[in-house]
Amino acid sequence: MSGNTVHTQTTRPQVRQLVTSLPATARAGGHIADAMMVRAGMALLGRIRAAFVVKARGGTDEAGLSWKPLSPKTIAYGKTRQRGRGGRTRAERGRDTHPSQALNQRQQARWWEVYRRQLAIYRGDRGHAAAVAWLVLKREGAQTLVDKYGHRQVEILRDTGLLLNSLSPGIQGGDQVFRVFGGGAVVGTNRKGAAAHHRGIPGRLPQRRLWPEPRDWPGSWWRGIIDQIKQGVVDIFLESMK
Repeated sequence: MSGNTVHTQTTRPQVRQLVTSLPATARAGGHIADAMMVRAGMALLGRIRAAFVVKARGGTDEAGLSWKPLSPKTIAYGKTRQRGRGGRTRAERGRDTHPSQALNQRQQARWWEVYRRQLAIYRGDRGHAAAVAWLVLKREGAQTLVDKYGHRQVEILRDTGLLLNSLSPGIQGGDQVFRVFGGGAVVGTNRKGAAAHHRGIPGRLPQRRLWPEPRDWPGSWWRGIIDQIKQGVVDIFLESMK
């Protein structure tokens, strides 16, 4: 053996027999076949991850999939959480019946002044009282969190990075699904909320597919997977000749 070159001698019938037996060897499982499926699974995860990044940045992936942009409210209150200020309060999630964190001390005092006066006028209807208070404050130049942060450019589904990590090749454990078996592999994610985003919830959450159906995989995906399977076949061939 010299460098990375291995020399061996065999006959044509022996080579033909080895090649013919490769599919059965792969289906039978074992560490060689599993290694081949690991290659294929990693190649698929690499394509899924790359497509995720494209869609997260507002683009369209090779399969023609794109994601609906985040709403201004989602962006604004997500920004609040990133600043470590607790995100939306229970009241803010409803009719915004409390002054926003975007208001300064003087504006908050003014908000409460208008709110309490309107609360008496509307006989305890907090929703209407808050709506009037916000209308008055906005006319006076105040900004809500949505006004202040809701129109910034942010990447979709990347607020923590954990979902993307779970779909990244080489980052195993945690929420990643990666299983191999005789002649097959299963990849995906168990990250909380991933299934809801992937399938969507009518009227509540837009569908943002993490990957297309296999029948819709682009040719480049298949080429990458097949290239890895071919390399796995070579590995099986070389192992069988030892």
